[in-house]
Amino acid sequence: MFDCGEGCPSELSISELCAVDHLFFSHFHADHVSGFDTFLRCNYGRTDRPNHIWGPPNSCEILHHRFQGFWWNLAETGTWRIHSIEQDRVRTIRLENSELFSIGNPEEDSECQTIILETDAYTVEAMLLNHRGPSVAYLVKEKPRFNMNMSRLSELGLKPSSVDPQFEGEQ
Repeated sequence: MFDCGEGCPSELSISELCAVDHLFFSHFHADHVSGFDTFLRCNYGRTDRPNHIWGPPNSCEILHHRFQGFWWNLAETGTWRIHSIEQDRVRTIRLENSELFSIGNPEEDSECQTIILETDAYTVEAMLLNHRGPSVAYLVKEKPRFNMNMSRLSELGLKPSSVDPQFEGEQ
């Protein structure tokens, strides 16, 4: 999810909000973050995987303060990783619900490269900008994939291309 303005979470179902693993903030103007409380409420106690938030320099401090603005007494588990994209590094802190999100546990910094996230399906690139303050532009690139209708190929008397690694060696 990219930015989280007031109307953003209301456009998604709760199950869709809970499926978001990575939230990317471009900057912290109010119109880009005013829906964050709804997102947080849907995901704060998630136990099957951590939540990741990415943002411009000082994201760790800004969001840690945001988490501390609530009374945490309804869930005891949940992990959040906040990533501040800085000029020369990505700084990460871990916030734990079991600690009432009171401690920003520093994790090892990583060298800031263009690609900040890579999955099997896509990459996310980041570039720092100035929007009357620090801001980040993101570029999502889907990785190539092959979709073949095997029954239609068979009907035509064709075999899958060896270009698809799944069928390597077949002609």
